[in-house]
Amino acid sequence: MDKLTEEIKNKAMESGSDLVGIVSIDRFNGAPKQMDPIYIFPEAKVIIVFAFRIPRGYFRGIEEGTYFNAYPSMGYGLINLVSAPVVLREVACLLEDKGYEAVPYPNIRSIIGSGKPVSPDKPFPDVLIDFRIAAFCAGLGEIGYSKIFLTPEFGPRQRFALMLTDAPLELDPIYEGVKLCDRCMLCVKDCSGNAISRTETVKVKVGGRELEWGKLDNNRCIIANSGGVKETSPFFTPEFNMEEEIKKSENECYENRKKEY
Repeated sequence: MDKLTEEIKNKAMESGSDLVGIVSIDRFNGAPKQMDPIYIFPEAKVIIVFAFRIPRGYFRGIEEGTYFNAYPSMGYGLINLVSAPVVLREVACLLEDKGYEAVPYPNIRSIIGSGKPVSPDKPFPDVLIDFRIAAFCAGLGEIGYSKIFLTPEFGPRQRFALMLTDAPLELDPIYEGVKLCDRCMLCVKDCSGNAISRTETVKVKVGGRELEWGKLDNNRCIIANSGGVKETSPFFTPEFNMEEEIKKSENECYENRKKEY
């Protein structure tokens, strides 16, 4: 590992990142325009991928049905809004001190379609880089059938942040270790929203590899992930009907897309 790459990775780990991988910006050639990082920083050479572990205990109270706050506050909010931004700032400042430019990309999503392109040849803001694809390309692990990213260190329990830079950093190879997802289909069986298809899949080619995961029903996933399945959540009355909520969500999405065009 060259000296600059080692220094950057050490700074990231000292500042709070649990895993770090580096991928060439070229790996994203052919990405949909709205997901292509080159539109954010045309001179970028690499993307640094930072992973932040989610401790196992954050989920225990949810499993028992008695304490739901640890994961949303610590495993989601703290990582996305505090831990990751601290690392991004520290690494960005270090790269800038070395004479390079660095664009932090935290895991804080914008409203899709909320803006308009500033010129005909550009996508609308914000360009949404796929964190899972970036983590795969950076050699941190693989995407499971559920579309959840898996690492050998933490399984499905991590969140990601990214950084684009023009620094000539050493690249990490794509993960070639033990297969992490054996397609046992327990994710399909246990999904409280029945959001993962057992038979339909999504396939994409990335870095010369074909990736595949189960097709997701996004509306079911969003509602179930928000505690919307009354059999597994204490937050809704017996009158709550998931199928009706899904139809409402689908109608809202359709109306919003009509407004955009």
